[in-house]
Amino acid sequence: MFRLDMTWDPADEAHLRRLLAKQSARTGRLPHVIADPVDAFIWDFGHSVLDHAHDRAPVDTGRMRGSLRFDWGPWGGSVSARKPGAWVDQGTKPHWPPVSALRGWAQRHNIDPFLVARKIAREGTQRTGWFTDAIADAERELPRRLRRCTADIQARWT
Repeated sequence: MFRLDMTWDPADEAHLRRLLAKQSARTGRLPHVIADPVDAFIWDFGHSVLDHAHDRAPVDTGRMRGSLRFDWGPWGGSVSARKPGAWVDQGTKPHWPPVSALRGWAQRHNIDPFLVARKIAREGTQRTGWFTDAIADAERELPRRLRRCTADIQARWT
């Protein structure tokens, strides 16, 4: 499985809640003002990565693109793709793959699977960067998303 995890560390949250509890004792405001905006930020960023990855994913049968998912948990989320996603993204060093694993792709492209395996054994596979670049695309939107999260926290705080 190839994945990007975005987590909100429970220890960090506990520390932040203690700091905010001290502040709330002085101001009368509750520390929960950050929970919903941070959750919304992680949800929004995760789906942005998912959308960019969906747009960039190479398509042969569509199974890898179809395997993209965003899993949401109590402390954050993760964007993942099936195992071949990492190999397609990062490429591989030369190795001898099983010819049976290449048979479907080779038939769809009208190439002898043994020749494909031999080329991979000599050269490896080329890096596509589809998932890594999707993360970079989403990261370019981070300043705007962080400003929105901060503004939401400030609006709830006041």
